Amino acid sequence: MGTTKRILATLGPWSALALLAAPALAQRVERHEGPRGNRWSDPVSLPRTAPEEGEIFAAALVPVGPRQGQVLLLREWNNVVPCPAYVVDPRALPDPLLDVACGTDTPEVSVVCIEESEIGCSGLSFDRDGRLLVAAGHFPSDGCGRGLRSSTFNIFDPEGLEWLESPASLNPMNVCRHYPTGIFVPNDPPLGDFFVVLGGNAADYEIGRNFALGSPDDNCWTRCEGDVPAGLSIANYTSAHLTQWGLFFSNPGRDFRFPIPTWGLVPTEATEVCPEGETCPEWVEGPARSSVRRPFSGTVFLDRPSGGTQRKQRILLFGGTEGSLPLRCDSFIGSRKVEWIDDPLLANAAWSPSPAVDVLQRPRMFAKALVLPDGKVAILGGATHDYITAAARNQCELGCDSTDVEATREVEIYDPVSNTSRLRATEPVRRMYHSAAVLLADGRIASVGGDTTVATPTSLGCDAGQDLTFYSPPYLSLPRPKGITVSSSVVNRGDTIDVFATSLPYGASVAKVTLTAPGVSTHQTESRERYVELRLLAPAAGAIATAEIPANIWRMPPGYYLLWVVLDTGGVSRAVFIQVV
Repeated sequence: MGTTKRILATLGPWSALALLAAPALAQRVERHEGPRGNRWSDPVSLPRTAPEEGEIFAAALVPVGPRQGQVLLLREWNNVVPCPAYVVDPRALPDPLLDVACGTDTPEVSVVCIEESEIGCSGLSFDRDGRLLVAAGHFPSDGCGRGLRSSTFNIFDPEGLEWLESPASLNPMNVCRHYPTGIFVPNDPPLGDFFVVLGGNAADYEIGRNFALGSPDDNCWTRCEGDVPAGLSIANYTSAHLTQWGLFFSNPGRDFRFPIPTWGLVPTEATEVCPEGETCPEWVEGPARSSVRRPFSGTVFLDRPSGGTQRKQRILLFGGTEGSLPLRCDSFIGSRKVEWIDDPLLANAAWSPSPAVDVLQRPRMFAKALVLPDGKVAILGGATHDYITAAARNQCELGCDSTDVEATREVEIYDPVSNTSRLRATEPVRRMYHSAAVLLADGRIASVGGDTTVATPTSLGCDAGQDLTFYSPPYLSLPRPKGITVSSSVVNRGDTIDVFATSLPYGASVAKVTLTAPGVSTHQTESRERYVELRLLAPAAGAIATAEIPANIWRMPPGYYLLWVVLDTGGVSRAVFIQVV
């Protein structure tokens, strides 16, 4: 395995931050637009040594190991990038019940740099062990040509903060791609797990097996070249979701799906030989949407009880683009539409409402949709018009101070129960293309990256999201349960888990126990995102709640999750990490 070099750099208390440690209460409320919840922190600068450094294109919440709960940031490859991948440790806030003047929301940041990571615009997904699978993208050192599509596959291990193989040395995939979608699919023995990579400037997909061992000799990749339905174009970063019945891909223009294949999948054993002559599964076109083609949309996945032992899985789609050719700055605009599909692999599944209607308060493309512990959805960042495609660049006035394209800096909170959205606090910086956001274990959102201007930094030298901001959702203004623990940090599918607390706010009771998957966010997509509301049972002795873990492996994929307690008063606990096996 490649030698991994680590550089540990701790950014101590900055004098500028020290001056903000205890400002007047009125000043803090005015600056952050709220008492504790519904406000943004001041931006925290990230380490960089040259303006030509690559953009941050992805963020992930580290699910396991000594850096559990911290944020892994990935930059696009670049000759001058001294720290292309690094882990950031945002210090936890004090309890929100304390006086807001007793500290600052702008944390000190510890950084662990990780070298040997030439990556960019890759397909990303965590596996069951919390390792980050990285497929294709922009790699300067592989056989596809510098700066072009890649066939590279690699694994990042958060336990040791290292790449299991140097990304430049491992090229097992059959097709060179960038901007692909990657999704991890678990299986029970004797079948093995597999990883689907599709699209990314290529009209086909590949299925990888035996990758978990992290050795080039154990990687098997089958290219499914002719099995995509005729005439179906797979968009870059098509949204992918693992449902109880199979995979569902929300693709601009036409969705597609297929049941989980059991064909030829082999156990992940070191002695296993890659099988030959395999066939690929049959893709099935999904239900058509009534709305126009809407690329660059944000999506979330909700799994909730629907009465008795029944459950319902819902995929929601937010914003994207609307318009038609010829593409102009004033015609190809962000959308305000929200639509959803329930249990999408069933024969009668359909998108609702039909036709789709405007719900969001701001038009958004390139926006990030992120599900919160209480089941609501935060919509962050985005732009009002297209400024990425070549056609748009020819029509728009591009420059560091251009006003042709407006950033949508207000966060929106969408309620799936009422199908309404409300504008909340305004982010202090702009987050558009390449932006990412992840939910932290303390309930905040870390927002990073993106073109903070309307031009790419490589073309005009504009600043591009080299900072972190933190959003405190409204529930952080409310009293929360304290001292949350669970009966076991490792739980089997189908088992129950007991939840304990040292105290609950007076008069409050438990309304929900929910799970969210650790985020891995890039280009307004996140195939790993998952929100599971657990079915509550009669509490065990001394517990505030006892909940049931779903048994189906594709409904409750093995891996690491954040467990939350949501009160009937709206308060949300800090999360506890658990592993579902």
